[in-house]
Amino acid sequence: MGPEIQTESEIRDLVKVMVPETESAWLESLSSLEDFREAFPEHKHLHKVFEQKELVKEWNVKAGFGTIVHKAGALWPYRLITGIFESLLGQYPNRLSIETNTPVTAIFQSFSSPEETANSIDQYEITTPRGTVHARQVIHCTNANASHLLKPLRGKMYPYRGTMSVQKAGKHLENVGNSASWSLLSKPTLDHNTGLYDGGLYYLQQNVLTGDIWVGGGSSSIFGTLSSDDTSVPGQAMKDLARFLPNYFFKGWPQGEEPEIRGMWTGLQCHTSDGLPLIGKIPESASGRNSSDAEWICGGYNGYGMDKAWLSGEALVKMIAGEGVPEWLPKAFLLTETRFEQALTLEKALDRWVSLARESN
Repeated sequence: MGPEIQTESEIRDLVKVMVPETESAWLESLSSLEDFREAFPEHKHLHKVFEQKELVKEWNVKAGFGTIVHKAGALWPYRLITGIFESLLGQYPNRLSIETNTPVTAIFQSFSSPEETANSIDQYEITTPRGTVHARQVIHCTNANASHLLKPLRGKMYPYRGTMSVQKAGKHLENVGNSASWSLLSKPTLDHNTGLYDGGLYYLQQNVLTGDIWVGGGSSSIFGTLSSDDTSVPGQAMKDLARFLPNYFFKGWPQGEEPEIRGMWTGLQCHTSDGLPLIGKIPESASGRNSSDAEWICGGYNGYGMDKAWLSGEALVKMIAGEGVPEWLPKAFLLTETRFEQALTLEKALDRWVSLARESN
C-alpha cells in the first residue's frame, strides 16, 4: 500500500473512547474488562478507565457513567478499498477484472462426478446478466448477500441494516479527529408491542480535514433492521441520529441547536446465528451443490468487519493456496459440517430475538 492511498484514506492511530450510557452497562463493562485482564495479564495495560466525573474534562462527553479508553484506528474504508483495487488493476491488468453492476444470479457445476471435477480446470459456471464466467474456485465474500447463492445458509446468516450519517460539527466542537473516536454503549432492547429495536450502540469519528462527525446507530423497527433493502433510511433512526450529538458532547452546539445533516444512508451488516464469522471451505450441506470442494466463504462479521475482515481474508487466501489454517485464526470461525448442523441453526437465530424481546419487557 503506497503513501498516496494512506493519505487519501486518512488512516490514523488514535484512541477509542467507549462510554457506557447506563449504570448497569458501566458495571458490566468494568466486569468484562476485569475478565479480560485476568485472561490476558500481558495486555492488562491496554485500557484506561475514567470515572464519570472525568468525562467532561478529559473527553468533552456528558453522556454516560464513565469511559474505558484503548488504542484504536480510524480511516475512510471506501477510499482505502477502491485505492487498493485501482493499484492492483494497474499492476495486474491481465489477471484482475472488476465487473461492476454484474450480479451473480446462479452457480452451476460443470461436472457431477468426483473424477470429472478433479480433472477439470473450470468446474463452475457463474451466471450473470452479462454472460457466463467459468471458474476453478468460487469465493463468497458478499457478506449479507451470500445466502442468495448459498440457500442452505439462509437464516443461519442474515442481513442486519444499520444507519450512518455525516453531520457538520457545532461551532464550539474542537476537531480532535486525529486523536480520538467515540462510542455510546447501552443494553439492546426490542419492544414486543411496537416492534421497535434499539441496538444499544452509537459509534462516531471525526474527519480531520473538515471537522464533520460520522455517526451511526439509532432505532428502527425489527423488520426494518432485519432487511436486505439498503435503499432507504428508517425514519426513527433519522430522528435519533439528528439529536444525538448535542446530547453526547458537552461543548459543541448552542442550547437547542441541532447539527446540520450532511448525509444519511443505510448499509448491510451480516449476522450469524452463533455470533461468529464464517471462514473457510464450504461443506456440501451449506452450498447445496454436490462435490463442492472449491467453494469458499469469508463473511458474517456480526457488525465487526472493520477489525476482522482484513485478516480473515488473509487467512482464507492461505487456505486456498494450500498452506492450511493459520495458527492465529480462531478455530471457532471455521465453517465446518458440525458447526453448520449444530451451532448455525435458524432456531438459534430466532431465539436471540425472542429472548431479547422477553428481557426488554
